[in-house]
Amino acid sequence: MSGPLVSLVGKRILAESARNHFGTEDPYFEEVPASRLHRAFGKKTQKRRKAVPPGLSENDQKVLTQVKRRAYRLDLCLFSLCGIRFGWGSVIGLIPVAGDAVDAALAMMVVNTCDKIDGGLPTRLRMMMLINVIIDFAIGLVPFVGDLADAMYKCNTRNAVMLEKHLREKGAKALSKQRRRQENDTDPSLPDEFDRYDQTITQDEAHRQRCSGMYSRKAWGGDVEPFILTKFVRDGDAGDSDPLVSLVIFEWSDEALIGRTVSDDADEKETICDEKSVNDKLCEPGDIGSFILAPNASESEFTIVTQAVHLNNPAAINYPVKKTGFYCVSTYGYSGRDYKAVVEFRNAYGELPAAQIAKLPFYGGLTIVYALIGVFWAFLYVQNRHDILPVQNYITAILVFLIVEQLMTWGFYDYQNRHGLNVGAKVLMVIVAVLNAGRNAFSFFLLLIVCMGYGVVKPSLGRAMIYVRILAIGHFIFAVIYAVASLSITPDSAGPLVLLIVLPLAGTLTAFYVWTLNSLNATMKDLIDRKQKVKALMYKKLWWCILGSIIVIFGFFFINSIAFAGRSEASFVPEHWKSRWFVLDGWLNLVYLFDIGFVAYLWRPTANNRRFAMSDEIAQDDDGFEIRSFNSELDEEDALGGIPESSAHDQRRDLSPVPPKPVPAAPRQRESLDGETIFAVGEDGDKWSDDEDDLSRDSGERKRLTGKDA
Repeated sequence: MSGPLVSLVGKRILAESARNHFGTEDPYFEEVPASRLHRAFGKKTQKRRKAVPPGLSENDQKVLTQVKRRAYRLDLCLFSLCGIRFGWGSVIGLIPVAGDAVDAALAMMVVNTCDKIDGGLPTRLRMMMLINVIIDFAIGLVPFVGDLADAMYKCNTRNAVMLEKHLREKGAKALSKQRRRQENDTDPSLPDEFDRYDQTITQDEAHRQRCSGMYSRKAWGGDVEPFILTKFVRDGDAGDSDPLVSLVIFEWSDEALIGRTVSDDADEKETICDEKSVNDKLCEPGDIGSFILAPNASESEFTIVTQAVHLNNPAAINYPVKKTGFYCVSTYGYSGRDYKAVVEFRNAYGELPAAQIAKLPFYGGLTIVYALIGVFWAFLYVQNRHDILPVQNYITAILVFLIVEQLMTWGFYDYQNRHGLNVGAKVLMVIVAVLNAGRNAFSFFLLLIVCMGYGVVKPSLGRAMIYVRILAIGHFIFAVIYAVASLSITPDSAGPLVLLIVLPLAGTLTAFYVWTLNSLNATMKDLIDRKQKVKALMYKKLWWCILGSIIVIFGFFFINSIAFAGRSEASFVPEHWKSRWFVLDGWLNLVYLFDIGFVAYLWRPTANNRRFAMSDEIAQDDDGFEIRSFNSELDEEDALGGIPESSAHDQRRDLSPVPPKPVPAAPRQRESLDGETIFAVGEDGDKWSDDEDDLSRDSGERKRLTGKDA
């Protein structure tokens, strides 16, 4: 009696749990009332394939479909036993250990597919998916019972449901943003609303047209479809009249499709549809006030939108961007009245202009590279912390500063991409400008003291260090003033007083250049004169590094000048808007990265820092002779019977600029140019000859070399 009862209860419980999918959902099918599928007879419910959540990109829809299909095959597709659905993963997991490993690998493939959505999986969601895979693998290691629990747990189904929930929320947010941006009840005449948009359009010639590069959603990903939104300010003074503004939105390569020729002269075009153009069959009566398009304009791969905007009740014009290109919004005052409009070039990835989006991963990568350099430097610094030179402390400081500066630069572009150029972004922009000025001043300061031999040739720069610091502080102050002025003064309002900002900065920059090159040449000359070949080679490498950087900079400008010389000014930006940021800013950062890395490598902390820096090499060929040859000459004199004492004394006075003095018992040492000890000649009791038996010859030889009796 108890057996059938247990079986009945178990079947009821398992069947109910199976219908609920053990707390999860069927990721691929859903049950709906049969009446919704227009079936009046048969089952009350009917299965159908689940619909993709709205608001998703094509890539997200494709990824979700793949994940749901794989989850269904791994967890649910084969058969049902005691109310439990089995898939290929459950069957493969029946093989001890190896089957569980294969099942876990298949589950990881599902997780990796989930990560292919636009923007990737959030870290928290990916960790939860990995935890599901780990739990599923651990359960499956238990024979039979674990395999049954594994079939009930269904980690792939859980992960598919989690992905669908995430994408559903993501799609809802995208739809909400799109609806808010497409609303027409906003008034761009209000200051706050007007300032929210990217660029303004007015009737004057310089501001009638606005252009910007735009990326497709597929190029950089994102939550919304990219678009160009144009809103005109309502003309409240129009009265009963209905002023018109001609508007056209096009991609730059289609500029030739705007307007039609009225004669054999190709340069003479009619671009605005008016009554005369209608009579000439150039446009239709319903198109009066709009731009005239070429007959083959519809064949272009880019859409061209043109219309006449009524200023009494202007509607927002939304232009969807399907392909990457350089798009323009051009206007013309058809009725001759002043007008004002705002344009927003909205890319799918965020608020950052398309010409600058590449800076986001670029500065993020630079931050990582500087951090790696800092880690290696810190390892060597700690390992040799007892032999650190003062100049290496300055290099440590600038590496830390560079990591912070690059991180703040990346943070500025990331913040602007998320929130637009609001007050917070402008504050970050000022901070980044100040940090950039500090980086330049600090870099010139470090390069100058290195070229002056600080820490390697000279233990101290004396009062020269004070002057170097004053120059660096002055350069920093002038650079900050220049940065603030460049952000607040427009080119139209700049006058002769701007020279008061530029000239001091140019003066400090020139002083750094001249002083650095002169110091490097003087240091190299001093080392060469003192036969310090190893140190001279190190500074020679630094000289080649500086020279190579100068050649690269001028060579890059020269090549770009030749490449752009044959192009018109109007087509330069439309054709190079993607790479313009690298030409103006990116490659200079790469040159700087190489230079700072090279200097850090040459002056890296080692175990012999102080010994190498504060000691001189032995110059074997000093003054044009060697001790060995000098000794041989004395031997020849001995063979000839020697020379008189007085003559020998006079000859010794000629060979040495220093008169002979009594020498104490301590070992003699040769002095360097700076008073530093170069090397010790010998210890007490050392002999010039290895022949201990010939005492008389040894004594005579010592007497001739030292100028005194032994």
